[in-house]
Amino acid sequence: MTIDEFVKKAHKQDSRNFFEPYDGDVSNIPSDIKDFYLMANPVDVEIRTRKFGNVRFFSIGQIRNLHKEYSFMNKDSFIFASTNGDPLFIENSNYFITYESRYNPEYLSNSFSVFLDILKII
Repeated sequence: MTIDEFVKKAHKQDSRNFFEPYDGDVSNIPSDIKDFYLMANPVDVEIRTRKFGNVRFFSIGQIRNLHKEYSFMNKDSFIFASTNGDPLFIENSNYFITYESRYNPEYLSNSFSVFLDILKII
């Protein structure tokens, strides 16, 4: 799924889902997801999915403080979303989820577009 398709599906699901382009520094964002934040920074976005239930995406402004909330995560993990408080994250260009407030990664995909397909937005 492309970023544009994802944004359209998120808006169709709930018109309150709010994205906006970002023109600030994205040097700390993994390259595979960088375009997502530049084109559609998820300011207030929560979607319903078949795979994970409700998934909340974090904006660039929120990402900076997530490691305090998820202190059990590796320092190199890039947390970009959560479901029921469980982080969805990127490490070494791969997408993972971990459950129950412990670092036990479950592999999901190796690209953002495939990750979006896996979600199965309702």
